[in-house]
Amino acid sequence: MATLTSNQIIYNLNKSALIKWIKKNIYSMNDDLATYLLEKKLVTPDTINNYNEYDEGDREYVPQEVFNWYVVSKTAYKKLTELGDVTFEWKGVLMWGRSCCGQDLEMDYYYQQEKLLKLLDKRSISN
Repeated sequence: MATLTSNQIIYNLNKSALIKWIKKNIYSMNDDLATYLLEKKLVTPDTINNYNEYDEGDREYVPQEVFNWYVVSKTAYKKLTELGDVTFEWKGVLMWGRSCCGQDLEMDYYYQQEKLLKLLDKRSISN
């Protein structure tokens, strides 16, 4: 029987906590609502948090690419905004723009490798 390394154990614990956090804080994908709001100019780039990011190569600010929009909790909205993700609020609906796609959120490299521990700080888990 193979023995897990300490890194694998920590990864598995974090992944379990991440799945719990996602189920509690990411409510549903809603591309149609976000697209409608953007097309009707009910939400504009100047009302979207972290809409632009600095492109080192072009030395200018460019819009972050968003593949999917999700309705999220206040906890997720606050944390994802702090971490530089694209978010906006419209009439109390909190939206997060996911900048990668193709996998379930639980399997997303973006969360597992880059922001996992930041998303799972004690304030996020307990809220």
